[in-house]
Amino acid sequence: MPSPTVTELLAAGAPGFVFTHDGEFRGVGDLGMRAWPLGPAGGEAVAGGTDVVTVVDGQISRLWTILGA
Repeated sequence: MPSPTVTELLAAGAPGFVFTHDGEFRGVGDLGMRAWPLGPAGGEAVAGGTDVVTVVDGQISRLWTILGA
């Protein structure tokens, strides 16, 4: 689920658009990733990507977002 700040920014520029997750979270050790689509609620995605994170002491320490085509 996106942070409140991301949700507010998204609502300002793309009313009705939502992030969902695509498939299962995958991880090993301190590295994890999850794919996500973005689009209107109940509609077809218009964008998507994958977030890759490293975790230190139970907190995300680094985040990379790879945008899809």
